[in-house]
Amino acid sequence: TNTFLAATAGFISDMAGNAIAAVPAFTATTYTTDSTLPKLSSWTLDVNLGTMSLTFDDVMNATNFDGSSFTIQDAASSTVTAQLSVSSTTTSADGHIIAVTLSAADLLKVKETVGLARSRSNAFLTMTATAIDDTEGNDVVSITNGKGLQATSFTADTTPPAVDTYSLDLQEGFLNVTFTDTVQATSLVTT
Repeated sequence: TNTFLAATAGFISDMAGNAIAAVPAFTATTYTTDSTLPKLSSWTLDVNLGTMSLTFDDVMNATNFDGSSFTIQDAASSTVTAQLSVSSTTTSADGHIIAVTLSAADLLKVKETVGLARSRSNAFLTMTATAIDDTEGNDVVSITNGKGLQATSFTADTTPPAVDTYSLDLQEGFLNVTFTDTVQATSLVTT
């Protein structure tokens, strides 16, 4: 095996104060691998920045993160959802906390879904077991619809939209405006 124990002299003493002698490296006689499935403990959502932070109860292998295994929904039992795609990614190192950047398309999906992720009260997350593994290769415990996990912290979208591009066709009387964010067509003021 590749698991060894070694210790320096004096790292521990008995009840009489006698320090242990140095222990040269020796192979473990038994080794039990970690087979406990990791769980998502909590998560946060920042719609303004387009990020999620996922906190697990074990060290996770960030390289096998699969954004398409996550769904943001409006309640523990959903009525509206936005499933993320593989384009939502992480650049986190292995660890308990995995920071996720939502792709522009996924963030747009969240923003344009009425009743979803407008506040903490309608920001819940589900995920499949293939969403991410711990560093021992154990699949995460899935969170299914009906048991969606509510965000522990939520930041709303507070960035106002801006005009990105526009075109005007005087012959047809047509104005086409593209914005930097999703807008409500019914909020258009034409006067």
